[in-house]
Amino acid sequence: MTAEKIVKLDQLLNGYIGDSKSIVDTKFSRLTAPGENYGSILLKVDITLENKKDNSREELHTVAKLIPEDEFFQKMFNVQVSCKVEISFYDTIVPTLQRFQKEKGVQQVMDFFPKMYASRLNLNGSDTVDQNAVLLLENLIEAGYKNVDRFESFDLPTVKVVLKDLAVFHAVPIALKLLEPETFQSKVRPYLVDFEPPPPDAENPDVKKFNPSFEIVSDILEADEECRPLVPLLREKSKWRPEPYPNEPWATMGHGDFWINNTMVKFEEGRPVANKMVDFQNPRYLSPALDLFFLLWSSVKLDVLDEHYDNLVRFYHEIFIKQLKDLECDVSPFTLERLLEEMKLMADTLVIRVVIFTVFVICAKKNESGLPRMPHELEVEDVTEIGKERIIHFVKACKRKGWL
Repeated sequence: MTAEKIVKLDQLLNGYIGDSKSIVDTKFSRLTAPGENYGSILLKVDITLENKKDNSREELHTVAKLIPEDEFFQKMFNVQVSCKVEISFYDTIVPTLQRFQKEKGVQQVMDFFPKMYASRLNLNGSDTVDQNAVLLLENLIEAGYKNVDRFESFDLPTVKVVLKDLAVFHAVPIALKLLEPETFQSKVRPYLVDFEPPPPDAENPDVKKFNPSFEIVSDILEADEECRPLVPLLREKSKWRPEPYPNEPWATMGHGDFWINNTMVKFEEGRPVANKMVDFQNPRYLSPALDLFFLLWSSVKLDVLDEHYDNLVRFYHEIFIKQLKDLECDVSPFTLERLLEEMKLMADTLVIRVVIFTVFVICAKKNESGLPRMPHELEVEDVTEIGKERIIHFVKACKRKGWL
């Protein structure tokens, strides 16, 4: 299957459109430039449907998510697991959590995900993911949502809209786990993968492309007098190690990679009014503090963090507790103090992740072709001034808060 065509699209959509409608036209185009999404190919697919009874027509605006064409990236992102997990997220996990909320009398159930119209692993009905695998999702851009520029970062009103949904996203699975443990174990937990990237393999030239050099980080931080003494500690933290298992009862369904590019915001008259979370290839069983910590320190404006960090954590916690109470769950184990302890525990692992991610993903300059540079291609001068400022600011904040 190529970027210009999805074979047997009518068969794929049959479960959604049924026998009463037919596809009369389709238009395909790349939604993102090559190199912007290593883990998948995203296509914009506009489908014209015709009603067989009255010949009326309607437009279905979708995004097709395909597996990478390169075999290395297929292995790197473990598509044999991630593709199945993402399909299960939309057709099993989300309906289970929404049903639970409704039965507990929650008036506004979680709806901060794109709709999935159809999906498949292949054309032969087996359990193997191949090049014909596809998720056909709602095109959120057509619905008025957009990604906030990662170089701009979230302002205060926007991050509060996002945090409100993140708190609910974390609270509902915890309540389900505590109140309906069998349902959680059968409908949610099997799809929360314990994914860890493999340790760096210095002998594999493909893997080396994604091994960021700590020397670039070191050069940036060494230039700042306050950060300079912390470089040896950060160098030690940069060595590969497995992520710690989450503490109970805090462990919940987490996104695992929740930053500004994996959520889309709708604005009305310049004000953020709604949010949609995307990219569920790797939902994880983790502490909610992991998603919270990573979002705040990777994706929020520095002046907002300086003035409002504690209040943002408190705001998240208030929404989190309200949702647990609405679901008739005992909230006594989930105090703000315990959340802050979780944040401190996460900091030990996430400090270096935020630094590396900021330098090599968020704030790295593109190459001459306008594509992201591979980590092994980067030099200090390829990191934007915004990126350098962010990691220096972040490391100083970690020192003040006792995380380093």
